[in-house]
Amino acid sequence: MSVFESIGARRDAWLALDDEHLLRDCRLDFYKDQGPGGQKRNKASTAVRIIHHPSGLASTAAEERDQHINRIRALRRLRLAIAFEIRDKPNQAWSGEWGMNPKNPRYPLFAACVLDWLADQHWSVADAATHLGTNTGQLIKHLAKDEHLWQKVNQERQRRGLSVLRQS
Repeated sequence: MSVFESIGARRDAWLALDDEHLLRDCRLDFYKDQGPGGQKRNKASTAVRIIHHPSGLASTAAEERDQHINRIRALRRLRLAIAFEIRDKPNQAWSGEWGMNPKNPRYPLFAACVLDWLADQHWSVADAATHLGTNTGQLIKHLAKDEHLWQKVNQERQRRGLSVLRQS
C-alpha cells in the first residue's frame, strides 16, 4: 500500500474544504520566476508554490504577473493533484452533476470519484461506467473533456498493458 492509498480516506475531506481551510495545511512560497513579463516579473515575487503537508503534493503557478492570480491557479492545481494522485476505495457512484468543467469547485471531487472507480475496476472503462451509473461512451466523453484527466487515465492504462482510449 502506498502512502497515497493510506491517506485516501482523508482526500475527499481535503477537497471539500474551502480555500482558507485547505491553505492552513499548506506552505506557500513566493518567488521570482524567469521568463517574459518585463521588469515587474523579474523584481517582484509573483510566482507561487503551494505544498500540502499531509499529502506531500505540491503545485506551482507563475504565468501571471499578479501573485493573487497565481495563488488561485496554484491552489486549483493542488486540488487537482490531490484528486489525481490519491486513490481511495470507492463506496458509491457520483451523485453530482456530470456536465461540469474543470473550473467548477466540485470538479476535483468528481475526478477523484471517477478515478477511484477506474482504479478499482483495473482501469476498465466499461466496468467503471457500470458502477458510476453511466455507459462506456458517456464516461469516455466526460474523460475526454479534460486533457489532464484523459492523459492520467491513458497513462494508467498503458502502465497495465491496456490499450489507450481514443476520442470519437
